[in-house]
Formats: sequence, C-alpha cells, structure tokens
Amino acid sequence: RPIARLAAGLVDVALLASIDLIVVSLTARIAGLALTREDLLVIPPLPMAAFFLVLAFLYLVGFTVGGGQTVGQMALGVKVVGDDQHGVDLTGAVVHSLGTLISVCTLGALFVPVFFTADCRAVYDRLAGTRVVAA
Repeated sequence: RPIARLAAGLVDVALLASIDLIVVSLTARIAGLALTREDLLVIPPLPMAAFFLVLAFLYLVGFTVGGGQTVGQMALGVKVVGDDQHGVDLTGAVVHSLGTLISVCTLGALFVPVFFTADCRAVYDRLAGTRVVAA
C-alpha cells in the first residue's frame, strides 16, 4: 500500500504539473510573450506559484471530499477514508490536503511514517483522522 500511495502521488504531481505548464503557456500567449526563458521571466513568479498551490489544494480537497480519490488514487486503486472507514468530511479533507502539500514541499517529510508504521499512515493522516485503503 505505501508504494501504491507514492505512485498515486506521482501521477497526481504529473497531472498537476501538466496543467501548470498549460496555464503558463496560455498566460504567455495572452501576454504576447514567447515561450523563451527571457520572456517567461516577465511573469511574476510569486502570484503564479500561489495560483498553482491553490489549484493543487482545490484539486486535492475536491477529489477527497467528492469520492475519496484523486485521479492518481483512482489509477492505483487506493482511496482516502475517515477513521470510521466512511467518507472524509470537508475538515478532514482540508487537513489531509494541506498535509499532502506540505509533504510534497518538504520532499516527503510527513509521508515517511507510511513506510515504518503498521497502519501505514502519514503524519497528516493522523492529524486529519484519515487513512488510505484499497479501493
């Protein structure tokens, strides 16, 4: 299960990165910029990064609340459930999603316990009252 979680996360990162590249390309096109390094440096990086972060957060929360699975989790056959084995409420999804993003930004620091604990839960799973199970 830890490997499936990791692989699902990589699928989601690839999907979100693809969307981010499309957004950058469209932004450049709207601004009349070429897709060159010099032209792309004109785009303010902090607002764009903040937009990408909000987009990733909404993706994670939306899919987690909506059905317990992101696209990557659907592809790898895992889903997020509450400690009661039922769906995740909005608060749990927000905490789980924030933890996921923080874990990605820290190169997996909050995810490491998945590989060393019997219940395969990340730090943010414990905080959110969630767990990842086979779908």
